[in-house]
Parts: sequence; structure tokens; C-alpha cells
Amino acid sequence: VGKLVTLVELRLGNNRLKVLPKELGHCFNLRKLSAQSNLLSTLPPEMLSGLSSLLNLNVSCNQMLYVPDELGNMVHLEKLRMDQNQIRSLPETIGSCVAMMVLSLTCNQLSNIPDSFQECVNLTGLH
Repeated sequence: VGKLVTLVELRLGNNRLKVLPKELGHCFNLRKLSAQSNLLSTLPPEMLSGLSSLLNLNVSCNQMLYVPDELGNMVHLEKLRMDQNQIRSLPETIGSCVAMMVLSLTCNQLSNIPDSFQECVNLTGLH
């Protein structure tokens, strides 16, 4: 997968994936990644570190318990959908996602929102 450097959009939804390959982080031109309705428990930090050009990430309807700090490397991310998981907290680094316009976190187990969240000044939709 990591050799697909011209890949722009990847749809992996509605499968039984437990893990996304960390090599996805080598797909530098990837703009949209959909992996909803799988069995993911988290996202590989190495993958998130390499996807700094990603604009849209959908990992709704999985079994995610937490989000790695490397989410903060995704400074161009505009839409993040993580509905219907089991996420208990968000990393403080979410404040680095300053381009984010839509954040969807319904049906999780969040107990607090990090203070850095106020840095997401372009946010127009929060669910």
C-alpha cells in the first residue's frame, strides 16, 4: 500500500479490518480516507504522522478506544468523523488541527475535551 504515492482517495468502509497498515503513511498525496464500519481499535501513529496532507478522515462505527497524539500532525485535516466508537478522550494535540471545519464525535464515551480544542478556530460543525 505504501508504494501508492499517487493515491488520492481510499475507501475501506464496511469490512472487518482490525488494523490499518502503517504504510498508508507513505501515501503522501492521500486526501480522503474512509474506513468506517470496521473493527479498528485505534489508528497507527506512524500512519497519522505521514498523512499530513489528508483533508477528510472517516473512522466512524469502529471500536476505537483512543486517538493517538499524532493526530496533531494532520494540520490540513478539514473533516474528522469518529462517531460511534468508544473513545474516552481526545489528545491535547487536537488543537494543532487548525484547518478542521467539521468534527463529529457522537456516540462515544468522552468525559472531557482538551483545552487545546479552542485552537480549532475554523470549526463550523461540531457533532
